[in-house]
Parts: sequence; structure tokens; C-alpha cells
Amino acid sequence: KVQSILVSNINGLTPNKNNELSTNEETLNICINKGKGKLLPLASCLPNNPKGTKDIEKVLNKNKFYGLKFHPTLTNFPIKNHENAYLKYFELAQKKNLPCLFHCASDGFSNPEDIIKLAKKYPKLPVILYHTDLTGNKYKAIDKISEAINNKDANLFIDLSWIFDNNLLKYAIEKLGENRIMFGTDIPIAEMGKPENYKKYIENITVSINEYFDEKGQQNKIPVATDKIFFENANKLFLNNK
Repeated sequence: KVQSILVSNINGLTPNKNNELSTNEETLNICINKGKGKLLPLASCLPNNPKGTKDIEKVLNKNKFYGLKFHPTLTNFPIKNHENAYLKYFELAQKKNLPCLFHCASDGFSNPEDIIKLAKKYPKLPVILYHTDLTGNKYKAIDKISEAINNKDANLFIDLSWIFDNNLLKYAIEKLGENRIMFGTDIPIAEMGKPENYKKYIENITVSINEYFDEKGQQNKIPVATDKIFFENANKLFLNNK
């Protein structure tokens, strides 16, 4: 049973349509009017806004959002060239006690190492790397994330969208632990655009969790780890104390 769905809006996040106010107003209206109490809005952010964080502050001061969502690739605003602009949003996120979520892909705009570098500036702020690394080597991305976590340099998490390989998922559990992994989806494109695939996607995650702890001889951890990955981690991160 689905209790809550965190959603964000990519409308308005293209360079020629950048408007944090109207984009997030649209998100909020959809959540209120169509969400039946289950849709929880994430604030779509535009660090290339010439007004800095003024617009997104208006959005957050007026309405209830559950996190800040960034898509450096779609907004055509590479992290590595604009760290200070992104860090202004991190400062706001820390002030508002809101996690930051990033589209993550090794494309020169949303590289995992650049997201990790930002996160190290605010080591207590939760930062989620969507897709782990959509276009790059996910094993290497997991290693980099694990290193930052183990060194207590950053407070990092991943979601499982676009991870369909059982061995990769088990590797993520091994390196990051079940407390740092969350179930996630994407906009309806390719495999993520076919409703019939979601049953297989969920089954694959469940099988991977079962296999990992079964191989470790820790079958008693399977129910707890499953609950954490599918629900409790996100619930704790986004809903507790909100």
C-alpha cells in the first residue's frame, strides 16, 4: 500500500522557461487538487535565477514543501562551474531543515563527484543522488559516496531508479548499508514509462534484498531492510519532524 509519494516538477526548469514561482505553484496545485493527500511536493530549484534564492524563499515561506530538487542537466547549469550558486540553496536548505535531491549523471552537468563536493560543504545536510549515476559507472559512484559517508564528510543517500541489476543493488547495500538507500522512480520515459515494468522493478529490489542477507546468513534482517528501503528511510528523512 502506497502511503506517500514525493513529487517534483520539471516544467519551467528549462533555460528559456525558468520560473521558480510558477513551477512550484503548479506542483502545489497538483498535489492539493489531485493528490488525495498522498502527493508531497518537492520544491524545484533554479540556482541560475538572477535573483538568487529570493524566489524559492518566497515559495518555502508561503507553502509546505518537503525538500529541494535540483536538475543541473535540464537547467543547463553545471555544478562544477557554479558551486557558489548551488551553495546558497544549500544554506537555505539547512536553515529550513530540508533535504536536497539531485538528478545525478556523469554528463558534465550533474556529475556525482560534483554533488558530493557540494555536500561536503554542509556535512550534516541530507543530500540524495537520484539514479546514483544515470549515465556513468554506478559502481564507481557508489564507491565515492561510500567513501564520503565513511569519512563522515557528507550525509549522502541514493535512490534506486534505473538500478535494475541485482548484483549492483547488492553492491549498494554492501557499501552503503540499507539505511542509505531509498526506492525511487522517474518521469515516465523508457523502462520507467511502462506501468507493467514497476511490478518487475519492485520484485527485483525485493529479490536483491533477500539474496543479499540470505548470502550473509542474516535472514532476520530481511523484513527490516525491506521496510527501510521501500518506506522508512524516506519517511524518516522527509516526514519526521516536519
